[in-house]
Amino acid sequence: MQSGTAAMPPSRTPPPSGGPQLPGRVGWRFALLGSANLGAAGAGFLATLLIARGFGAEGLGLIALSMSLLSFGTTIALFGTDLLAVRQVAAHPRTLWPMLRTVTRLRAVMAALAYLGLLGAVWAVPGFRDVAPLVAIFGLSLPAVAFSAEWVPQALHRTGITALANMGLQLFYLTFLGLGLLMGMPLLGVAVARVTADALVALGFRFWAWRRPRPDPEAAPDPAAPSCAPGRVARAAAPICATQIVRTLALTSDMLLLGLMVPADSLGHYAAASRLFYVMMSLATAYFIIVLPRIAAAAANPPPALRTELRESLRRTVPLALAGTLLLAPLSPVILSTMFGAEFVHAAPALAILGAATAASLIGRHYRQVLLARSRQVDDLRLSLAGSAVHVTAKLALIPFLGITGAALGTFLGETFILLVQRRATRNELDR
Repeated sequence: MQSGTAAMPPSRTPPPSGGPQLPGRVGWRFALLGSANLGAAGAGFLATLLIARGFGAEGLGLIALSMSLLSFGTTIALFGTDLLAVRQVAAHPRTLWPMLRTVTRLRAVMAALAYLGLLGAVWAVPGFRDVAPLVAIFGLSLPAVAFSAEWVPQALHRTGITALANMGLQLFYLTFLGLGLLMGMPLLGVAVARVTADALVALGFRFWAWRRPRPDPEAAPDPAAPSCAPGRVARAAAPICATQIVRTLALTSDMLLLGLMVPADSLGHYAAASRLFYVMMSLATAYFIIVLPRIAAAAANPPPALRTELRESLRRTVPLALAGTLLLAPLSPVILSTMFGAEFVHAAPALAILGAATAASLIGRHYRQVLLARSRQVDDLRLSLAGSAVHVTAKLALIPFLGITGAALGTFLGETFILLVQRRATRNELDR
């Protein structure tokens, strides 16, 4: 989710009417968003299968590598404003409109810089030049990132809007991809289909946000709300952005290193397992879309509220995550061979290990939300840097000996390390 910002001042009284609340019914809200994410994941799987069947393991590997590189540009374009805006608006709803204006301006600048930097970086690394045309087209989605207001429904607890957008994005992508393949499009058409889908969803988010009620100009400002001035927001968001870049490096380092160290077909095999990994991670993301505003609101109350929210969330999720990990291990060969073909069964050990990494990430993200809610961005950045170092070091050591299985094992070791250090930091923070 110290540094250049002060911690949110605790409130010793219940929030006033219209202020931050702790909405209940997390179960049904997660069921709604989780179901939408599962539907979106299903559409995403179909898209991945179409790419694999249309362009083979090599084509799938090139697309996966391109999107891994693009994720850095997306992270820079967001500039940490997604988490910062949710945290502030969830606690101070009257800051929605000034925050929306500031976030849009910051993202526009960062998206332009990100696109230029991404193209330069791809051409600077000889091993990535084969995907430079793909990255150039995928990068055209960065203006949509700047224009989007995807954080607004999350901050306002409007889970259904987020669920609809997640589903719509994948359905648009799948539709455009399928039509393109029917017309015999080249591999570059995959990027065009994705950029078009991103643009449509960004327009939908913006239209919905634009219809939110404007604040009463005669109403007294919230004295506890932080300023929405671009300078303050940029300073507060910068550590979050740096952490997200580090986390992006950690989670995409397997694809990036494999892209430099293994043949394209092996990269494609791992891309299938990695796609399933990101589906599992998307379910966790759906849960935290709901929980982050609750944690942010709890952090504005006396400390027991935050402890209670964290404890209840762990009780809801940890048993399910562990059960899913145990179930995935024996089913990995069947899943991969059924969905992608017999040749992809080589990635079954990697998929089983990535399932365990997902469980570790889910638990660790609980503690990260607490640190962000308490404005401990710099602590979060420091811990994420250490975790990223473990990710990359482990993968560099293991890939030469274990190939794609080594990449998955490095991911598990990195996520487990982050879980442990964030847990300790969160305990220290809550004990203050």
